[in-house]
Amino acid sequence: MSARIRFDDARVRDDLATYFGRAGRIEDGSVLVEQIGSAVAFWVPVLRPAGILDRSPLTIGVRAIAGEVLDADPSDCTSGRFEAVVPLRGFLDRLAREASGDAALELSLPPERRLESWTGRRPPLHGWTLVGQLDAAAVLAAAEAGIAAVANSADQQAGRTDTWTRELPDSCGALAGDTRPPAGVAFAGHALGFWRVGDPIAVHIADGWWRLVSRTGQILAQR
Repeated sequence: MSARIRFDDARVRDDLATYFGRAGRIEDGSVLVEQIGSAVAFWVPVLRPAGILDRSPLTIGVRAIAGEVLDADPSDCTSGRFEAVVPLRGFLDRLAREASGDAALELSLPPERRLESWTGRRPPLHGWTLVGQLDAAAVLAAAEAGIAAVANSADQQAGRTDTWTRELPDSCGALAGDTRPPAGVAFAGHALGFWRVGDPIAVHIADGWWRLVSRTGQILAQR
């Protein structure tokens, strides 16, 4: 029997379908699936350097659900914890065709495993410091302005790098010390549907990383 994810709320399927659908519009690539305690986390890349001269920070979206990976192959487990990189398209196909009813509480994992360089640079699970909050409406406005700037750039790659490596404007909210993340985090959360007007966005830092947390998901970016 292939590995599968078990959860308690059938609405999780629709939530994951939306999340993977948005991620697929950014990049039809891979998903890192990881069991962390009583949650299953799904990591997807949003921004990453296009080459050794690209200054764009690695920026990752994370959506976690209460659930458990069952019937995992031992080769997918590290220190007893499930971890595998699978094609995003495989999840979308399964969400579209698998049965409803009782089976709606389970989602099988694609059998294919992938190697992705971005999965080797992982933020820490512990040691984060809260440095402030951002206003979601202002962050969304920064994302929209950046999207327009990239679209109007004569050189799309250079425009992308210049736009998303700039610091978020002060209008997004006050943060302690030299901790303002790049504008790319605004784009990432906007693209994945994580920022919602009225919901605060908490900003944490750890060694080499930013982490922005909303009620819907998290965006992590290398510092």
